[in-house]
Amino acid sequence: MEHIDQLKTLFMNKVSPPENEEENLSGLFSGLSYTKRITGFAICLSLGLLSCFVSSFFLITPRIFAKFYTLGCILLLASATFLVGPTQQIRTMFAPQRFFSAVIYIAAILGTLYCALWIRRTGLSLVMIFVQFGAALWYGASYIPFAQSVLKEVGNRGAQQICWSV
Repeated sequence: MEHIDQLKTLFMNKVSPPENEEENLSGLFSGLSYTKRITGFAICLSLGLLSCFVSSFFLITPRIFAKFYTLGCILLLASATFLVGPTQQIRTMFAPQRFFSAVIYIAAILGTLYCALWIRRTGLSLVMIFVQFGAALWYGASYIPFAQSVLKEVGNRGAQQICWSV
């Protein structure tokens, strides 16, 4: 029954204008109206999705792919910040149940940028793209009830199939 309540709150939560000052956004977004926050969210989300889509045209050049894909991931994270504010976004990202997922995801983003922009190694950029994708998948799954358990099970079964076929 508890899981059903969690699913209800997950799908029934809607973004609404802040009712009091405590719910209002802090710092950078405190001066933005509800409409501007939604607009900022939509713009960041659209640019993030567009950047991830554009990155697919550069699959044969991993360093360029890494740049566009990582920019898209950063914009997607930023889009949620417009909805809930930077303080709540940080609290949510680093909540105990997703702390390691968030740390690994951010480290993968930084590692991908480092490999693609500074040391300019195509092989390492390619490895970091896969690490970043896996970290993004795991991080995103931390927001969906039972999703990480499903991913573990799928991974275990896939590993068993690979081991048995060798």
